[in-house]
Amino acid sequence: MVSLYSSLILIGVTIMAVMAVLVYQARRQARVNLALLQLNERLRFDLPDLLRQSWPYLARAGVTGLSWKLDWFGTPLTRVDGVVGKDGVSRHLEAGEISLDVTLWHGRHRGEQLYFSETLAENFFLLLHVDMWIKMGGVQGAFGQAAKMELFLQHDMKNIAQFIHLAAEQLEVVKPEQEAGLLATLRAAMPTARVRADRILSALSNKTDAKNKTACPLAGAWQQAADMHGLRARIVGSATAYIAEEPLHSIIDNLLINYSEQSIWNQGHKPASLEIVLSEDEAKATATLSDIHGRPYPWPERLFEPFWSEQSKGLGIGLYQARQLAVGAGGSLEVISADDQPLVFVLNLPR
Repeated sequence: MVSLYSSLILIGVTIMAVMAVLVYQARRQARVNLALLQLNERLRFDLPDLLRQSWPYLARAGVTGLSWKLDWFGTPLTRVDGVVGKDGVSRHLEAGEISLDVTLWHGRHRGEQLYFSETLAENFFLLLHVDMWIKMGGVQGAFGQAAKMELFLQHDMKNIAQFIHLAAEQLEVVKPEQEAGLLATLRAAMPTARVRADRILSALSNKTDAKNKTACPLAGAWQQAADMHGLRARIVGSATAYIAEEPLHSIIDNLLINYSEQSIWNQGHKPASLEIVLSEDEAKATATLSDIHGRPYPWPERLFEPFWSEQSKGLGIGLYQARQLAVGAGGSLEVISADDQPLVFVLNLPR
């Protein structure tokens, strides 16, 4: 009888110990889930920032590693935190122009530990997917067809205004002996500005020749745009793209206007000195754009994100528009970013 009582006591103590462990693990997971929700709210449901900052919270819950690969509006990002092992829970998530492959590694968890790890992973994946839909919902809601046209026209008119402002500044400070050179520069740039103005008028009149593709030499298009924006540019090589002139000029303008504005904002930095390398093969014409005086850019994943701008007066749609036009023409626009190097834009267009 004593032996029976001892066995029952031992069983009871064991059950209580197991229950205590389970309660502890459940509470720990609940605290981590709440902390992730609060973090996400503080970050205003920003997916890239959540992915970067979530690892310390996941590690508290016993997760051994976090790895992810994000395509954020055409810009790839990857990161690994902790230790990558053989056992983990993976998901592929997509929403519009955002896709994510993410894995939570949990080591050799078994039984209830595996259950809690998988539950935490599913909650985390749901949080990530919600952020993706929040972002795309905001973008798609803002980009109704009429609103999209209005914003693009506003951005194009801003480019024209930038050119007029630059020309006015040069006219105000020109010396008599420099007038001939300035006149020659303006005479060369004005036809390009007129093409931009005609494009705006065509859009306002609901007329477009975007489908009228033709053979466009890229060297001349890049040089004219650089002159219009007052940028120094060294063009190497040659290539001819098969594309309508309007989207081509818009793509180039939206790329160059950023360098022009940077020269205005960063007065203490060297003016942009661009190198544009042109090449072609049987299928595509490629333009590679970089600034030899450029500095590393801290937010490369934001470049093609709609409505994000590091300047308070920026619209945040120029590069997004450029990428949309390039893709619509059958090409692509990508950016290469390294921690200690300036940005490199790579534009591919049908040949």
